[in-house]
Amino acid sequence: MPAEEVPVAATGIVASSVDRFRPDDTILERRGQELELLAEALEEYVGATELDGQDVRLRRNLGRVRRALEEIYGLEFAISDDNSSESGIRIRQKVTNAHDEVTGIDVESAGASARAEVNQDIDTAHKGSKIVGARVKRLE
Repeated sequence: MPAEEVPVAATGIVASSVDRFRPDDTILERRGQELELLAEALEEYVGATELDGQDVRLRRNLGRVRRALEEIYGLEFAISDDNSSESGIRIRQKVTNAHDEVTGIDVESAGASARAEVNQDIDTAHKGSKIVGARVKRLE
């Protein structure tokens, strides 16, 4: 399944800068069939004027969709009244041999409330290599 850009409605449900990010094609390929099955499972809710917040099946499937999309886009989606996470960027790097510099995030500026998580798994860092989680030149 080729990657496609997915338009994001300005609902305040996801990070406002999400439209700058693109899906990871490898993860999308791996999780694409799962998303298709979840879309079918959620079809019965399309057009509903009210949803039952206690509907275990709905909550479970929406959680699965959320986790899949977070992995595909490398972001965490914050949903109103959801204290389990905040919007942010999640970077995962797997490096077998680091010879030069490996940087998770390198930005000119970030807001004081910006949230980022960098997970770097480096098997071997050779002499002279430099491992940087995040480099932020200016916090605003």
